[in-house]
Amino acid sequence: RSYSGSMELQLSNSYCSASFSDTASGWDWAKPSIEFLRSSGITNGYKNNTYRPSQSISRGEFALMVCRAFQFPTGGSSGFPDVPANSTYAGAVAAARDLGIVQGNNGRFQPDRPITRQSAMTMICRALEAAGQSLPVADPGLLSSYADGYQVSAFARPSVAALVQMGAVRGNSASRLNPGASISRAEMAVILHRVLTR
Repeated sequence: RSYSGSMELQLSNSYCSASFSDTASGWDWAKPSIEFLRSSGITNGYKNNTYRPSQSISRGEFALMVCRAFQFPTGGSSGFPDVPANSTYAGAVAAARDLGIVQGNNGRFQPDRPITRQSAMTMICRALEAAGQSLPVADPGLLSSYADGYQVSAFARPSVAALVQMGAVRGNSASRLNPGASISRAEMAVILHRVLTR
């Protein structure tokens, strides 16, 4: 038995419309990811309708976005003396610490310090594990294919390698990972988007 007829499909990409005034031009590579984070409630940008894609992201802000991304309940005391109890990220830092996502340095979290690319990748991998999601088994040796792969710190090598293996991190046009550089808000959006939609 056979059937004939027609079907009409309407396709759209809800992440391509620019809701932030400063991502409308020149940010095509990051715009879908930024919009994904906005529509998922992971970030709302700033009060003047900007996202500030080139701006670095602080450790406190990143902890908050990671907790939102993986829907971890937030609350309690962070346990770090340099995290103000009334800050927007205090509960997220507390949750991240309890889940083993962050550990601090010499008893301090340094929430206002820009987070490096390798530290952000490490936090993402720890969050994946805390959420019970599997990570690819990756040989840190694959980092040697990047010009600066040897610069990835020992603590971050397994995480960076896992995200490279996953395809969430691809390096730049010069085949560099820039592990010790501050991660921009646009770069963070792209990596987090790839991880959440893999």
